[in-house]
Amino acid sequence: GCLVGDLALPHLERGGGIASHSFDGEFHDIGHPAALLGANLAWLQRHGLPCHRAASAHIDAGIALDQSVVSEGATVTGQGTLHRVLVLPGAEAHAPLASAIVGRTVSVGSDRPAG
Repeated sequence: GCLVGDLALPHLERGGGIASHSFDGEFHDIGHPAALLGANLAWLQRHGLPCHRAASAHIDAGIALDQSVVSEGATVTGQGTLHRVLVLPGAEAHAPLASAIVGRTVSVGSDRPAG
């Protein structure tokens, strides 16, 4: 679908309005997988973190996180390193893995294992 064509224009045609507000913070267009991964890696860098593991995430012993984000309720199994990986909420990733986004029903990125 299209946010403008499917929602905004019909709403305006029915006499509705659209509100807006200014935002002076950092903005990342996350409209494709590489940009979503990049935004998460930028967040790590901005906060001086080598990785982020949500409190409710489960990560097997023997797994190292390098420039990776493991979200709430996510699981990481296997052995080795996750390098530049985003594991979305509730998803399950298997190490080793590099340059990828892992969701509950789909994974995007390299099949190349982390080094």
